[in-house]
Amino acid sequence: MKNLNLWGMSLLSSFILFSCSSGVLNVLDGENVKVSAYSSAEVTPTDGGVEIVSIREYGTGGVSINGQWDLTEYNRLRFTVTNHDAKEHLALNVALVNEKEERIPWRNIPYSGEITHRFHVRPGETRTFTMSLPASVAHPEIDRQFTTMQATPYSRDFVAYNADLSDIREIRFHQRWNKIGLKWDVSDVEFL
Repeated sequence: MKNLNLWGMSLLSSFILFSCSSGVLNVLDGENVKVSAYSSAEVTPTDGGVEIVSIREYGTGGVSINGQWDLTEYNRLRFTVTNHDAKEHLALNVALVNEKEERIPWRNIPYSGEITHRFHVRPGETRTFTMSLPASVAHPEIDRQFTTMQATPYSRDFVAYNADLSDIREIRFHQRWNKIGLKWDVSDVEFL
């Protein structure tokens, strides 16, 4: 019985710790936030979000939200995506980008300064996603050894994972493969 009480106390303290989070940071309500089209898209602000329409076939298109955020007190990004197309699925990349990102020249993928994750939204579907923010890289001195891997020992399911969370300058939502005329929106973008 004594062990059960210790286990119960541990569970209760964990619940209290989770309940007392540092709060919510609503990205689109912030001061000095600029919303613009990214690559081949048109964007229109909506109540609590942004509507995106692809204007070119292939390539990428989406929305770029620029500002300056210190995310060291947060551990995840939550957002809602609606795919308004009745036939096409939405292959979505979400990226948190530092002011200066470094890319691997021969592959044109981020080496540092960006955290990227991929999501899929079926035709006509509305989904709320949560993207975990990675912990600091344990041994940054060996990080450059993983430049040709899709997923590294540090990245788990992230495509890119090495960014300074204390100075994020852009949050980007864009399609992986543009479908001309595809309409979708992003709303309720917040860090938890």
